[in-house]
Amino acid sequence: MGVSPNLVGVQMGLTELKVRKAQPREKMYRLSDQKGLYLQVNPNGSKYWRYKYRVRKNGRLRETLLALGACTSSAHMGPLALNSKRH
Repeated sequence: MGVSPNLVGVQMGLTELKVRKAQPREKMYRLSDQKGLYLQVNPNGSKYWRYKYRVRKNGRLRETLLALGACTSSAHMGPLALNSKRH
């Protein structure tokens, strides 16, 4: 069994385990997921989901940051993960 040719060079996004194991450091750092989504880990241990994207404004590309919310124990897989208790 080899690596599927369709998966060569494909980078897997963040897993629940990686998010859970992210420990605070002296300085804030980011764990990238895919296409601009990342988890920001702060020195105090708080974790926040952020989405960075670009929009064209007045003929120039501007980088914009969207804060999606805090990472809590029920939302380890991202801010858009469905919580079965809400349905």
